[in-house]
Amino acid sequence: MAAKRHVELVEDFAVPLPLAVISSMLGVGDRDRDRFHVLVKQLLQGQGGTAYETLRAIPASERLFGLFEK
Repeated sequence: MAAKRHVELVEDFAVPLPLAVISSMLGVGDRDRDRFHVLVKQLLQGQGGTAYETLRAIPASERLFGLFEK
């Protein structure tokens, strides 16, 4: 972060640090970390919404499970 002229605290620190820890604990490799993050966000967007939003999250959950099957 020291090399950057502008730092977005959430984007540059608050997301990457827990994401690295959680993905490591779950066995998600560094190579798949960004994909893991996107899939979790897609899955969570379908939670607590309408039935349609929940159904839209199913493909993300299937791809997320695929990361764990490696």
